Amino acid sequence: HSIHTSLSSVKLLRMIVFGGIFVILFLTSEVAIAQVESGAFDFDGNNRNYKVWLPDNYSETANLPVVFNLHPLLYDAQFETGYTRMHVVADTFGYIIVYPNAVDEWNTGALNSSGEIKWDVDDVGFISALIDTLDNRYSIDLERIYACGFSAGGFMALRLACELGHRIAAVASVGGTMIISNMANCNPTRNIPVLLIHGTDDQTVPIGGDGYTYSADQTIDYWIDYNNCVETISTNLEDLDPEDNCTVEKISYTSCDYNCNVLYYKVHGGGHAWPGGNEAKYSNGNLNMDMNAGYEMMKFFNDAQLTPASVESHKFDVIFNTYPNPFDTEITISFQLQKASKVKLRVYNSTGQEIRTFLFPNRNAGTHTIYWDGTNNSGEYVSGGLYMICLSTSDFHTTRKVIFIR
Repeated sequence: HSIHTSLSSVKLLRMIVFGGIFVILFLTSEVAIAQVESGAFDFDGNNRNYKVWLPDNYSETANLPVVFNLHPLLYDAQFETGYTRMHVVADTFGYIIVYPNAVDEWNTGALNSSGEIKWDVDDVGFISALIDTLDNRYSIDLERIYACGFSAGGFMALRLACELGHRIAAVASVGGTMIISNMANCNPTRNIPVLLIHGTDDQTVPIGGDGYTYSADQTIDYWIDYNNCVETISTNLEDLDPEDNCTVEKISYTSCDYNCNVLYYKVHGGGHAWPGGNEAKYSNGNLNMDMNAGYEMMKFFNDAQLTPASVESHKFDVIFNTYPNPFDTEITISFQLQKASKVKLRVYNSTGQEIRTFLFPNRNAGTHTIYWDGTNNSGEYVSGGLYMICLSTSDFHTTRKVIFIR
């Protein structure tokens, strides 16, 4: 759906410099830009929804990179869209921006006071399933999938670096560091580029840590050590807006393994804020306007991508086949596990409604076969048409399109 807004209906916010190029940003209830589409599907018993912003150069053969932009605690994807306005800059880069919604809050891996998972929702699995969903619906580049977020969304992006690095090429976090209780589960499968932006006067997520989170320096140290970075270069960005009462120090950690560099923007005097963000939507301390976080992220992401072998290896962690396709009476669903795992098979109709569920609490390594006869969970036959069969294990999610003929 194209969104068109006349200049008379927009309010000029300010002019920002992106790498020496002046860009005028406008604020409206909707932004004059390419196409925005909504999507939703059931995952693990929850209806998960998201918005997709497609750039002007999108086509059915575009094969474009994708950025997931994750919202903070107590807010949602609509807020993140209006506050970060990442899709405005992304249109210039030719990126697809996806704003997903958490069920309530992102499961960052944090523990509660009783030492239990604070929010027991499989958000890592949801993002992986969302990649598969987007791959089925749009022309995307599976070697160039990225994640970023603000505050709790930044915590979640860093968790994805730990647990979904085989599908996410690089991550960036604004006002979010590593969750201490999650570090025991941080086992990246590969070196991964990481960008961090943090204000020295952040009162919500203190830059020095708080017993719940790592400090910004500890977070950076973890990734420069993991990526084996050996060179450090520090520069100060030009103070383009003295009235914002903060400046930016850019610290680059380079010569890392596999060119997986680490970048840290330390905002001196900055609050809990997304540099270049929409102050009319959110204000929490000094908002830096010398840089635009989304623009810097996409420059950083441009240098990072998965290898074709990494993408292919994910596809074959589990061998998954459906046949015959199309089918008129029964379809065989066959999957081969490399290791024992719980398995969930879900069948969705073309509107994203989950109509049939197969749950196996434990399946041993080896080949397994089940059959679907075109009935829903109530034993009633569904109508003919396109369906999605989603296979989920403990660490693998994929989807197949099938056609039921009646």
